[in-house]
Amino acid sequence: LQDIYQQKVVILSPDTLETVSEIQTIQSVSNSEKLMAKGSDGMVAVNTEEGIYTLYQSGSLAEKGTLKQENGEHGQLCSDGSNWYTVSEDGISRKQSGNDISEILMEGSMGAMGSPVNSPVSVVMGDKEDFYVLYSQDKAGTNLLEYYVFDPSIPSVPEKTLKVFGLSENDTVRQAIIRFQKKHTDVKVEFNTSGKTAGEVSTDDIRTLNTELLGGNGADVLLLDGLPVDSYIEKGMLEDLTDLADDLMGQDSYLEEILKNTAQSGGNIYGMPVKFKIPILFGDEEVKAALESIDTLQAYMDANPEASVFGVADYDYIRNFLFQLYQDEIVDPDGKIDQARLVQLLELESKISVNARAAEFEGEEYNTSYEYAPGPFNNIMGAGIMKYPDAVSTEEISSVQNMMLPYAMMRELNVKPSAVQNMYNPVGVVGINESSGVKDLAEDFVKYLFSEEIQSAQLDDGFPVMESAMKGMAAEVDSEYANSFSMMSSTTIGDDTVEISATYPTVEEVDHLMELGHSLTKPVNQDRIVWNIYQETTDKYLEGSIDATKAAETIAQKVDTYLAE
Repeated sequence: LQDIYQQKVVILSPDTLETVSEIQTIQSVSNSEKLMAKGSDGMVAVNTEEGIYTLYQSGSLAEKGTLKQENGEHGQLCSDGSNWYTVSEDGISRKQSGNDISEILMEGSMGAMGSPVNSPVSVVMGDKEDFYVLYSQDKAGTNLLEYYVFDPSIPSVPEKTLKVFGLSENDTVRQAIIRFQKKHTDVKVEFNTSGKTAGEVSTDDIRTLNTELLGGNGADVLLLDGLPVDSYIEKGMLEDLTDLADDLMGQDSYLEEILKNTAQSGGNIYGMPVKFKIPILFGDEEVKAALESIDTLQAYMDANPEASVFGVADYDYIRNFLFQLYQDEIVDPDGKIDQARLVQLLELESKISVNARAAEFEGEEYNTSYEYAPGPFNNIMGAGIMKYPDAVSTEEISSVQNMMLPYAMMRELNVKPSAVQNMYNPVGVVGINESSGVKDLAEDFVKYLFSEEIQSAQLDDGFPVMESAMKGMAAEVDSEYANSFSMMSSTTIGDDTVEISATYPTVEEVDHLMELGHSLTKPVNQDRIVWNIYQETTDKYLEGSIDATKAAETIAQKVDTYLAE
């Protein structure tokens, strides 16, 4: 028996039920994780160390070697008596005791195990190296049973290849790739990324990609998030998707403003977001009004020099949110920086940082119990508004579950959310490489991304752009998963601790947020290289190593150089 609480496997006598022996295991991360598996020959594998299973002969309990799981692989084990098999998100692999090398029987990208919706929870072998795999779909509260058997009629290497590239991972695209390949067994979809988060992307990463695209190479389908879209359009590197978009919107109902406004030029569409996130602003109405422009914020700070604006906040949030808010005032359509405006903004950021006690929240001295999603709208110290009700807070909502903590705070403060300058954050902005040699296949894949099957998948990486899928979001509130789910946040602010308990939002709150989503027309624009230049130089200013004028001059020069390249 597996005892997840005491990190051990207990062996009992079948006759007396007395404890015969105990074997220490690694710490289980959930009560659904299996740390042992039985082979058809009676051998039992126990996860005794991280990445290591020790094999024991049932009955005698004699050790019979070890199995090594590569790259921190967590999956479900089974055995036919000669080989052990692991089913994980990486696929189905075969290995033997004492041999560290695995043989991949099936890549995870070709099956349900690679889907972000599914978690393999059990596997049973047939008698012909075939497998029955049970998947849990926690969010939907359902399970899926899939059968895998070798089929010699299916080519091991599909006839066609479609290449997809994005700077960062995207769960919805992963889900679509797996389902698309199941429908098109002659197609292999390769999804490659930089392996970095959006904030880690460097100038060299973008330059390498640009060189490939300008040379007529590169992926067939591009996720344009964080890329210099305007430059790509200007250089003719992206296919015009206007007819494809019109075809989609003629067959079903979508949030047209979001589809049309994200990556367009001259009325033509060159990229469309598969999902979108909703930035919200809540708190003191006077402060919300003050944030309308750099000048209104300047006037408010002149009249209220001690104002905290955001309650408490770290440097990164203040730096990023205010630049996102006023980017159009600072950067003109050609990419030129208004240095005087930028100096004004930097000086405001410095004042607000002092009032928001930003210096206290550097390093690891503070903590939060919920996962922090970096971005211009996510303040890791956002719970501080509970101590500073005359301030405002922001959040970027990407799912119904993501609403829990900010809406718990809003209920207690008796405030309502509003949009942030009608902004939406597009996710998975998909475009087609004008030089692709498989444009028809690329178009089929792009259309599939906007199908009801993919738009309705219960993933938390953004809201669907399809109307029918979006209307169904409130149904999640009444699910068994939602009714059993709660969370707690604890944030330390100096000598104070802010604790917030939260459950799922109400149907009315979800409906109101969806209405807000329908009103959004302005895409969040982030050329990652421009942002990296701004962030790196602003940090030097905020830490006091350069003044605001020098910082603005440096940012303008570096952006000019980048745009010229």
